[in-house]
Amino acid sequence: MPNQTHRSGKLCDEWRVAVIIASIGRRIEIGQLLPHLLSQTLPPWKIILSVEKDDDLPEHIPTGVEIIKGPRGLTTQRNRGLEAVIDECDVIVFYDDDFIPAKNSISEIVNIFKKYPDIIASTGLVLADGVKKGGLNIAFLSKY
Repeated sequence: MPNQTHRSGKLCDEWRVAVIIASIGRRIEIGQLLPHLLSQTLPPWKIILSVEKDDDLPEHIPTGVEIIKGPRGLTTQRNRGLEAVIDECDVIVFYDDDFIPAKNSISEIVNIFKKYPDIIASTGLVLADGVKKGGLNIAFLSKY
């Protein structure tokens, strides 16, 4: 976004996208999600994991991923993440801990906000959902 003033009054040269993931007891799922976030065509400016305790985290956490701990509850955990980035970023994305985004997911989210600067929120299309089938095979998702 070269030389444009963002709605918040910030002048910035590129879009700063924060991804917030609230999670409890899904360390494997977070471990599968993080590489997909880091390999986005437009990588997030910041990734925040909002968890209750250390046991909620995967064994390996890539450099730069911020951990925020506190009481459980989806809204509470998301709000903690919001408080950490609200004044620093242009777009905030909430992904579920068991979500695997398409490779261009963040880029496409930014494109929506570029194209429609008056909107304040957006949602997307889920291509595959394993919630009622016990999950999806991660190899299946690699084609997205």
